[in-house]
Amino acid sequence: MKQSQYLADVDLPAEIHEYAKSSYGLSDVDLSRIVSYIEECTKNLASIEQQLAIELEIERPWPNHIRADLRLRKTTEIRRIKICRQIGAPIRQLPLEILGEIFTLCLPPMMTKHQARSLCRREAPLVLCRVCSSWRNAAINTPHLWKQLEFRIPDPIGLSIPVDLVEKMKVWLGRGRDLPVLLRLVLRNQYTFPAARACVSLEETLSQEPLSSVCNLDISIPTSSNLYLSFKRADGFKRLESLVMRSHNDPDPTADQSHLMLLPGASMLRRAVLINVLSQRISSTLFPWGQLTHLYAGDHLSVELWYRVMSYCVNLRVASFGIVDWWTDYKFRPTGEPVLLPHLSILNIMHDHGRTSDESEFPFSGLTLPALRTFRIQSSEVCTWSGLSDYSQLPFLRELALVGSFIILPTHVQDLCKLFGATPLLSSLQLSIQIPYDVLFANLLPTADPSLLPNLENLEIHCKFWSFMAPEEFPPLFVDLIKARWWIPSQSQAGYNSGKTIRLLQAILYFNGMGEAETYLDTIRKALQPCVDEGLNLHLGADEEEGEDPIHVMPFTNDIRHWHEDLIDGGAIRFGRCHTCFN
Repeated sequence: MKQSQYLADVDLPAEIHEYAKSSYGLSDVDLSRIVSYIEECTKNLASIEQQLAIELEIERPWPNHIRADLRLRKTTEIRRIKICRQIGAPIRQLPLEILGEIFTLCLPPMMTKHQARSLCRREAPLVLCRVCSSWRNAAINTPHLWKQLEFRIPDPIGLSIPVDLVEKMKVWLGRGRDLPVLLRLVLRNQYTFPAARACVSLEETLSQEPLSSVCNLDISIPTSSNLYLSFKRADGFKRLESLVMRSHNDPDPTADQSHLMLLPGASMLRRAVLINVLSQRISSTLFPWGQLTHLYAGDHLSVELWYRVMSYCVNLRVASFGIVDWWTDYKFRPTGEPVLLPHLSILNIMHDHGRTSDESEFPFSGLTLPALRTFRIQSSEVCTWSGLSDYSQLPFLRELALVGSFIILPTHVQDLCKLFGATPLLSSLQLSIQIPYDVLFANLLPTADPSLLPNLENLEIHCKFWSFMAPEEFPPLFVDLIKARWWIPSQSQAGYNSGKTIRLLQAILYFNGMGEAETYLDTIRKALQPCVDEGLNLHLGADEEEGEDPIHVMPFTNDIRHWHEDLIDGGAIRFGRCHTCFN
């Protein structure tokens, strides 16, 4: 029975009926009135039950309308008591603080690269303000409901924002009070001109309180040419901790940015994401580079620009870059003293092969990275890996990932082994490459060279394409390698002295078996069952479908284009599939 019909079937005093129809919290006077009415109904119920008991003892030869009437009156009193108890239920008497905590759990999912928080009246927090005055009061006075906001704004001419939207931003973020709020503005080209609306420039918008006091700012724009005016004020952005600037189009490579000085007053800025906003002509004064501890810069940096940015950011701890034109056909070579980054512990690189040759040598020369612990490289296009230009920066490396579309020819397997030989402390390795695995695994057997990866504990391999061997040749090679590193020598490795290499703890394999993946995986699973019984953490699966999120040894996703997203709000606001890359 619907609540409205349930109330209609019960005769209640008018004021009690109004309480029952609403969701308002009750005052002490209202509660006292409800309690008195419950006591009255309880007395009536006791009297009716007493009369009904007497009637049941009397035998009457005719239909007993008295009993039916008493039963109806009893049911009515029970319903009255039930309704009144619901009106006075504790949920309607919660303190605003508790109600606010409940409201925060009603928020829709955090903003992602696919969906954003906006002024949707059907979602929290706005829908909570439309229930009743007490809920509205609780929502407005719960700052955590208002600490992030995204506006998608059609931008027909210049970087301008309608005045009414600016006022809504100010009201929304003002309710966040002193919390570190996130403001995301997405300005998109509009080719059909809407009705004229009063607008203000982005520069003027960001100069108004509380917008000028945001801690986390994310701006996406069609082109970056007009963006910089908004960040030149010397007295602005004093609370800014993280900044994202994205342009939908590639920047003008000839634009002169060397004379600009942005964010001179942002002394708290530590995290930045700069996508398609840097030209070739930048300077050390363009940005407060030296303050940054976390940086994503891309998507199309030249190796020269990448090296220059690295030289400015001397306090970096975590860095991700999208780079093109960085391989052996590029003429730039660093000169002078190597750039020292004493705190850089995580370095993520995405290589866009677009305009480069097939030979791929990562330009590590000219850098000194004594704190580097995690190094990840991905290629978005097919290219041939030919090693690093300098292997001296990796003695303390703990995690290495080489993923994407790299091809390692038999003649270059030794370059990869040279990399492994330069990383004696490496404990986690992920490979998603095309390589002759028979040659690679033969080199990684402890009997071949105990000095290669002696501390390897976690191994993850993605076999997506078969260029150098047939899929059916892979399972026995993989089994022999895992057994050898689990201290279960196969017959060919009986003389192996396991004391020089620590035990492998986890192995993950994603396998493209060309239609026979499950058959090959079953073969591997059965062969390694004794290792699993002793404690090996083994994960086997067919090559993951697009959009799936496979298990990884290391805390990252192959979707390196979104490694930067956890920079926002220092990781407190997390979105995208990667959620621990920038810890």
